[in-house]
Amino acid sequence: MITTDGGGEILNQQFKELANKKGLKQNVSPPYTPEHNGIAERANRKILEKERCLLLGSKIPHQYWPKAVNTAAYLSNILPTPSRNNFSPYYIWNKRSPEIKNVRTFGCKVIFSSPKQKRAWKLASVGEVGILLGLSNKSSYCILKLKDSKVYNSRKILFFEKEFLLLTGKQESHQAPVTFSADEVQEEYFDCHEFLDK
Repeated sequence: MITTDGGGEILNQQFKELANKKGLKQNVSPPYTPEHNGIAERANRKILEKERCLLLGSKIPHQYWPKAVNTAAYLSNILPTPSRNNFSPYYIWNKRSPEIKNVRTFGCKVIFSSPKQKRAWKLASVGEVGILLGLSNKSSYCILKLKDSKVYNSRKILFFEKEFLLLTGKQESHQAPVTFSADEVQEEYFDCHEFLDK
């Protein structure tokens, strides 16, 4: 069962065909009444709270909020929740555990391979310094290149998960407040209030 607010992005023919193919039923709530869709509203709020923590914790500019939202949603889907008997939504949907080996620390320093075609000259450095903006897909990552502020996708990356290039002042000498290593990703939620209160 999918409950929507009647928005055109959901009530189109393509989505109806997909819902029918997957055996999903649609329920349309009255427009402009978010209280009728409380579960989805709470889920969205949790994702946006995670997104804010990711951006604040790494000092990444707000213009990259879509990348932080994608990362927050991905984490929400692979983390276990008590309301689902400590299974993740991913596990419930796919009947197998999610792969967490590709989860890396959002906003950390990376060095990524620069394609030959993008190098200034033949002997130019093959590595570029950037900031991790999350997964692009299952096998590549989104990287913010510092030199030109453009976003690149790359698979060949060195991660420096304890280094955050945009953090300044006291925070540089401390361990970053928002980290997601493979061991820590089993936590249901991360608490950024300690960081926000500083």
